[in-house]
Amino acid sequence: MVLPIEASFRRVKVGRILACLPVAVIVLTLNLRVWAQSGVDVRWEKVELRSGEVAEIAIAPSNPNIMYAGFEVNSHSLYKSEDGGKSWRRVEGGGDHAKDVAVSPQDPHRVYLAMSHPLETTDLSFRSSARSLYGGGPPGAMRETQTILTTGVPAGGASVSLSSVEVAESDDRILYAARRGGPYGPGGAVRPKIYRSLNRGQTWTETDVDLPEVNVVAIGPQNPDLIFIGSRDGIFKSEDAGKTLAKLSSQRHVISIEFQISAPDIVYAAADAQVLKSTDGGGSWQDITGQLKDIHRVRVSRSHPNILYASTFEGVFRSDNGGVSWRDISGNLKARNIQIVEIHPNNPDIAFIGHSSLWSSVRSEDRYRTGLLAEQGIFKTEDGGKMWVRADNGIEEYRFEEVAVNPNKAYEVWVASPASRGGYKTEDAGQSFRLSQTPTFHYPMRIKYSLENPEKIIASGWQNNAPFSVSQDGGVNWELVSERSFFAGLNRGKEMLSGRIEAIHIHGIAIDPTNDLVMYAGSVHDTQNPAGLMKGAHFFKSVDGGKTWTESDEGFPHEQKIAIHDVVVDPQDTSVIYLATTKHESEKGVGVYKSTDGGTSWRQVSRGLTGEGLSVNTLQVQPQNTSQLVIATFGGLYTSADGGLTWQKTSGSRSFDVEYVSDEPSTVYASTDDGVLVSADFGTTWKPFGFGLPQGKGQGIGVDKTGTVVYAAVENKGLFVARLTDIPAQDQVSEWGQNPYGFGPFGPGGWGRFGLFAGGPRFLMILLGVTGVLVGLPLAILALVRWRRRG
Repeated sequence: MVLPIEASFRRVKVGRILACLPVAVIVLTLNLRVWAQSGVDVRWEKVELRSGEVAEIAIAPSNPNIMYAGFEVNSHSLYKSEDGGKSWRRVEGGGDHAKDVAVSPQDPHRVYLAMSHPLETTDLSFRSSARSLYGGGPPGAMRETQTILTTGVPAGGASVSLSSVEVAESDDRILYAARRGGPYGPGGAVRPKIYRSLNRGQTWTETDVDLPEVNVVAIGPQNPDLIFIGSRDGIFKSEDAGKTLAKLSSQRHVISIEFQISAPDIVYAAADAQVLKSTDGGGSWQDITGQLKDIHRVRVSRSHPNILYASTFEGVFRSDNGGVSWRDISGNLKARNIQIVEIHPNNPDIAFIGHSSLWSSVRSEDRYRTGLLAEQGIFKTEDGGKMWVRADNGIEEYRFEEVAVNPNKAYEVWVASPASRGGYKTEDAGQSFRLSQTPTFHYPMRIKYSLENPEKIIASGWQNNAPFSVSQDGGVNWELVSERSFFAGLNRGKEMLSGRIEAIHIHGIAIDPTNDLVMYAGSVHDTQNPAGLMKGAHFFKSVDGGKTWTESDEGFPHEQKIAIHDVVVDPQDTSVIYLATTKHESEKGVGVYKSTDGGTSWRQVSRGLTGEGLSVNTLQVQPQNTSQLVIATFGGLYTSADGGLTWQKTSGSRSFDVEYVSDEPSTVYASTDDGVLVSADFGTTWKPFGFGLPQGKGQGIGVDKTGTVVYAAVENKGLFVARLTDIPAQDQVSEWGQNPYGFGPFGPGGWGRFGLFAGGPRFLMILLGVTGVLVGLPLAILALVRWRRRG
């Protein structure tokens, strides 16, 4: 029984509790950062970041559980699955771009990988010592391939790449490979070649081919001397292993040829806009294109030869009647930019597809699409395309050096992995990502945001023709800056521009916080990848949004073998700029340099930094008290209270990156080899943060502007996130850019210097022509009217 007084007392208590709830919620929200700083019960979660750039998928006919996937990026190259695509492991990586993959019809463990420069095989029987550790991967991982052929030309693009590799169906000792050929260097060209081996690659014969290029080679199923070649100028046939050629068709830019195994006179060939079928061994051809457009591959089922699959940039299509009709079976696939399709040898309802932006494609005329691409990767269907599921478990990005958080917008961050598939953007705190394969992101270094425009981003790298890029729309479109812009702006550094210098490695970058047309960039004296790169570490300034640059480094030792890893502008006095120098990617660090005149002159401010402490990877300025600085070095974490004049070590943990919370800048996080550390007093004292992070070298770190999401990368272990609040996941879709040309005259391989401005002579001719029509036509009409009146 509840007495009236007791009931009244309970009502008062409940009323007080309810009245206090809003205050409690506010206090809890305000103290999320305090909880974060303590590191109590904060768990790190792995971000399984997968994507596309799939060059080829090959299923072993003799054991369909064994599969291979080649990727058009150095750090992934080749993966193998032994459970039908459920899981994968890397068997070659860190070397080159995959272009084509072929597996022996008899031995499922013998595969051949065509790349930009070499041809690799998993057959180690005649050189077992080739099995060795390779760098850039999980500890103890083994490279399971060896090189059996090189093109004889340094790696450098589609024309010198191996475009095709094939194993004879009737005798797996016989191999063919092709060097594509085509334009190479200023005004030069590389001849296409056909390579043939009769002993699984131990020895080769070479045949020069009198064609502009060779995209694909297909071997007759019953006669290994019979080959079909797909070229820019049509389909060609040889009955003597490539020594003499007969032209079968003038179809432009043939990129896919497939024999029907059970009836070799039936052949399918595809170009980007047409599919052809021959039933008489290539004597005549029938157009079976139907509704297909932007075509990349056509594949024939081994077990049901009337069933075909076609991969296109508008989805994946299937024909059940030998190409008479096609139907779209893209089903639930969100992304339709599909380069590869592969059919299970025994069950035509099982198939795999692979996405690509075509950034490194050696075959496709449609070379590259800009944009933010969602849901990239390898997908599998088991019901003929009604439902597709991911089939790339284990094919993840594993090495992130850059994590860049948007200081203007909550939950947005970019991450990038060297020599991999591009830059990745998330807008929901790492729950979903979209891929941007701008050329700068092939070897990405830094990503920085404008404080004036939350959609404006700059990025640096060391990709030829695109060491710097600018996006005005959040990463959908990019304006690409050539190294020529930096070379043209050299002052004291001109003396170092000698020999065969083709590129510059840009690393540290910054945007003026009060004027985002003013940008800064620092280069690296690269000792890891020195070929063709400009020597020295040079500092550049741009006042026109990155279009032109001027070397500005009086007093800075640009001739030394150092790297400018970070550039930071004082947010209260933008004439004050700091440079962080390091041995990372170079030979040594020389500490911190400071300018008080907008980068015109420099002086070293490294008192207190010694040994490994002189290799400074990242520097942060306290925005509310800009005399306070914190740096991450290979010798530990240091702070300065006097604008860098003196430094004090506050942690001995080797550190790669340090980042403060934009909304509460006294809170700082550091990525170290001892895990993530957090400081509530801008680096004076440090505490461990979170649990569940694997041991390893710390790399990039980022913290959301709200302080409720922290990102940390561990070398060769991947990206991890700690979320202190629930964040709604977003449904990501691809957003295509406006410039599809990439490496055409409007791209980084063009004549100009700056993305869409890089049209050069061709662009000017088009512009003048259009202007001439718009202006000249009305004048001509007016003159004609006047003449007729006079008549």
